[in-house]
Amino acid sequence: MANGIYTKFKEGLMNKEYDLDTDVLKLALLSGSCYSVNLSTDTVVTPLVGCIIVSGNLSGSDITSTPGTFTATDHVFSAVTNTGSVAQIVIWHESSGDLIAYFDTDVSGAINIPVNGGDITVDWNASGIFAL
Repeated sequence: MANGIYTKFKEGLMNKEYDLDTDVLKLALLSGSCYSVNLSTDTVVTPLVGCIIVSGNLSGSDITSTPGTFTATDHVFSAVTNTGSVAQIVIWHESSGDLIAYFDTDVSGAINIPVNGGDITVDWNASGIFAL
């Protein structure tokens, strides 16, 4: 699968259910092949709980007017000690549990970050997380 935005989230945006720059959004690192994504039918974070290595609040969320891009501050997960490796990243809406965006690749290709007790930094692309 490739990076993408969940269909239910897109529908929610059109129905004014979310405010990306003020709502509490969560970011999670998922283990290996634990989760098989379906952007069209997956809706909430609950089934992913067994796959989450670590999660935290997404901070510095903002919408830029040119070209309608969602951005956030890079996030550091400190001293990640779970076993395995990170292969997927998801963003979800805290109060509803609705899934927002999914990532399994970065500029280097497939995400594969070993978990060894060190820090893991999610360094968002300078052009933003996604644009609509």
